[in-house]
Amino acid sequence: AWSVASVGVYDQIQVVRGGTSLVYLAAGSTTYTDTDANEGTVESYKVRAVISGNPGPYSNTANSSIPANMPTSVTAVPTAIKGQLALTWATPAGSYTGYQIQYYSNPGGVWTDWLTLYGTNNGPVYRTWSAGSGTRSLRIRTLSNGGSSAYATVSNIPVWLYPPSVP
Repeated sequence: AWSVASVGVYDQIQVVRGGTSLVYLAAGSTTYTDTDANEGTVESYKVRAVISGNPGPYSNTANSSIPANMPTSVTAVPTAIKGQLALTWATPAGSYTGYQIQYYSNPGGVWTDWLTLYGTNNGPVYRTWSAGSGTRSLRIRTLSNGGSSAYATVSNIPVWLYPPSVP
């Protein structure tokens, strides 16, 4: 949002993102929602009044952080190895720099950072618990220059003390 300074009579407001004109808005407009902004980035915006087809000076630049999209199709399944889970996910749309993965293993416990992956590694990744049986939960979020996504969580995955037997 911006405020309209005392510039006299003007016809339009031009909105620019990173040097590219996005839209011309009606006189008096003070907000614009950019539905085509790139997820996982920091975008720069500026505006200016247009009077009888002649553009005025640009406003100061305002930056907006657009968080990354959440990973999708997140699954965690037990493997044939004692105490091990395999976490997989689909790459989200937009820009990203990596992923942060946490685990939760105790009722009433806290989420614990486990692994941060940088670059385009899209799993699977494996987490092995050396003791205890029961269920575990894992969660993953996308990291980006524009901010982290919300976590995608898979809960109550059984962790086997012994690998399943095949008849």
